[in-house]
Amino acid sequence: MTETCRREEPSQDALDCKDFPKWRKAWDKIEDAPIRKAYHLFCLLSGVRPGEGARLCWSDVRDNERTFAIPNAKAGRDIVLPYTEEIAAALRMAREAVVKPHHEVKIADLFPGCAQISAREGLPVRGQGLRHTYSTVAVDLEVDDLIRHS
Repeated sequence: MTETCRREEPSQDALDCKDFPKWRKAWDKIEDAPIRKAYHLFCLLSGVRPGEGARLCWSDVRDNERTFAIPNAKAGRDIVLPYTEEIAAALRMAREAVVKPHHEVKIADLFPGCAQISAREGLPVRGQGLRHTYSTVAVDLEVDDLIRHS
């Protein structure tokens, strides 16, 4: 007797251009936790994988160089990426946020308590969908694949 393996199709959800205002409106409603707003904005603007973003620490941000590092990324190596003024604004939002301690919060984290947050938000697109959105916009803007796939 042979077993049939079910293949899981990866989600290809991405935010359509016409839906950005809807996403922004839902994002604005996250009033009680600025750290979560900062996390989602950072993920959208940087294209990082949700887990990589959630595990970032302040020591991974190099303000003098305007870069941030994703340590031990999926490919098994550190990836250093530049950040824009818009990403800097998301980082400032995270730095200024007051975070209430609980079991998911680690003090050195850039986005403390956000490791499982994507599944709990009411955003039309979140988590890996924000990475897909970043990639879609980058393709539309003709960003080189070597830069986009970092």
